[in-house]
Amino acid sequence: MDWKIAPFGNALLSAITHLLAIFVPMITPALIVGRALELPVDMTAYLVSMAMVASGVGTWLQVNRSGRWGRACSPSSRSTSRSSR
Repeated sequence: MDWKIAPFGNALLSAITHLLAIFVPMITPALIVGRALELPVDMTAYLVSMAMVASGVGTWLQVNRSGRWGRACSPSSRSTSRSSR
């Protein structure tokens, strides 16, 4: 297989698209909840910040796969834990 590096413009556009695809679904629920509860702007900003922190913690747990929580996120560990019972 012949691997080629994408031109900078295409790579940048793909990176921005990827960030928006992750970022928008992460903050939209916090904005909707803040608006529905008629929270002040600073509290809504806090909800958005906490959504981002929770997403970061969840990503860290899945990437590291150490300890009980990391293994629980792995599909392969779920299938092996059922077969060992």
